[in-house]
Amino acid sequence: TFNSLINACSKADNLDRAEFWLCAMRSRGLSPDVVSYGTVIHASMVQQQPVRAQRLLEEMRKHEVAGSGQSSTFCYTSVVEAWARSGDTVAAGRWLSEMLDLGMEAPGSCFYAVIEACFKQGQFAEAEKWKGIMKEKGLSVAGLSSKMRAKHAAKKPAHSTRR
Repeated sequence: TFNSLINACSKADNLDRAEFWLCAMRSRGLSPDVVSYGTVIHASMVQQQPVRAQRLLEEMRKHEVAGSGQSSTFCYTSVVEAWARSGDTVAAGRWLSEMLDLGMEAPGSCFYAVIEACFKQGQFAEAEKWKGIMKEKGLSVAGLSSKMRAKHAAKKPAHSTRR
C-alpha cells in the first residue's frame, strides 16, 4: 500500500521520496489520509525540518484530510515540536495556540517543548505564560518549576566579587 511505501521512505530518512508517494496517491485519484501525512510530518520533525513539517500540515488542512482527533493531534504536535527544537518559539507557540483554539488536547510534551525552547532563548516570561496555560489545562507541571529556576539561574551572568 501507499502508506507502507511512505512509512518505509520516512524511516529510511528519504523524505523527498515519501512526499513523492503522497503526490502519487493524489495523481492516481486516491486521497492520502492523516496517517499518510502524519508519517511524513513526524519524520520531518525528527530530521529537524520544521518548514517541511508545517507545509505538509497546511497541505493536509487544505485538502481537508479527515482523521481521528488523536491522529490530527499527532500531526500538530509534530509541527509544534519541530519548531520548538529549531528554537523558533514564535512559530512553536503559534501552532500550539492553534491546536488549543481548535479544541485539541495538546499533550504535555508539546508544552514542555515550547517551554524548553523559550528557556533556551532566554524568554522566561514566555515560558511562564505557557506553564500557566499548561496548568489551566489540568496538565502536570510537577518538576517544571525547579527545572525553570535552575535554567533561569544558569542564564544569569555571574557577578564578580572583585572590587
